Amino acid sequence: MKVEVRRYLVTMVLCAWTAAAWAGPAADKCESGKNKEAGKYGLCLQKAEAKYALTADGAVRTTARSKCADHLAAKWAALEAKAAAVDDPCPSTGDQGRVQGAFDALSSITATGLAGVRFVDNGDGTVTDTTTRLMWEKKTGVYGPGVSCGSLGSCPDPHGVNNVYTWTANSTEATGTVFSEFLGRLNGANDAICFAGQCDWRLPTLAELTSLLRTDVLCFRFQCIEPGFPGSAGGLHWTGETASDPTRADTVSFIPDFGDLGFVPAAQKSYNPGLRARAVRTLQ
Repeated sequence: MKVEVRRYLVTMVLCAWTAAAWAGPAADKCESGKNKEAGKYGLCLQKAEAKYALTADGAVRTTARSKCADHLAAKWAALEAKAAAVDDPCPSTGDQGRVQGAFDALSSITATGLAGVRFVDNGDGTVTDTTTRLMWEKKTGVYGPGVSCGSLGSCPDPHGVNNVYTWTANSTEATGTVFSEFLGRLNGANDAICFAGQCDWRLPTLAELTSLLRTDVLCFRFQCIEPGFPGSAGGLHWTGETASDPTRADTVSFIPDFGDLGFVPAAQKSYNPGLRARAVRTLQ
C-alpha cells in the first residue's frame, strides 16, 4: 500500500512539473478573459453610438463611452492581478491601452462611416478615410512654389505643403529624399518620435492616391482633391509605385490638365528638385 501511495505521489509531482512547463490554467483564463472583455468593450462603444444616432445627444454618448472604458480598465486589471496572484501571469500584461485604442479607432471609423461621413479629422494632423480605412497626413502652410528638401533639416516642417522631394538618388532605387528625409522623419528615424504616434507611414499606391481625386466635378485646371484636406497642394505628387519604365514612378496631379496626360502620369524618379508627397498608413 505504501509503495502505491509513493507511486501516486511521484506521478502527481511529475504531472505538476509538466503542466508548469506550459502556460497554466490561470494564464489561459486571463488570455480568454481579455478577449471577452475586449469584445464587450467594442459592443459597449457601438451601443453608445447607436443611441447617439437616434438622439444626437453628445453628452450622453460621452458619458456612456466613459463608462465602457472604466469597466474595461477594472476588468483588465482584475484579470492580470488574479493570474499574477498564483504566479501564472497573463501571456501579455500592461496592454489595455493598446487594445482599447484599437477598439476606439475602429468604433470611430464605423460610426462616422455609417453616418455617411467619409473623411474624419482626427485632430492630430491626420485625416481618416472611413471608406478606404486609410489615414492620411495633413499638410501645413499655404500652397505656393515648391521648396526643395534636399538634405536633412533643410525643410524644418516635414508637413509643409510646398516641400518637394526626390524619389531616387541613382536611377531606379527608393533612395531619394522622399524616403530618407520625408518618411524617415515621420517614422522617427531622426529623433525616435513618430508622427501622430504611428511609425508605419509610407507613400501611397497609385490607387490610394487617386482615391483622393474629386469625382463630383470636372477637375481640369483647378485643384481637384477631396474636401477635408486643409493646406492641400495641386500639381504632381509621388506614389510609391514604379511605372512600366523602371526609371519612372507613378504620380497623381491634383491640378490635372491635358499636359499631365490625364490624372495619373509618371515622372522620372531622378527628377530634380523633386515633387510633392503626402504620407499615408493603413489602419489595422
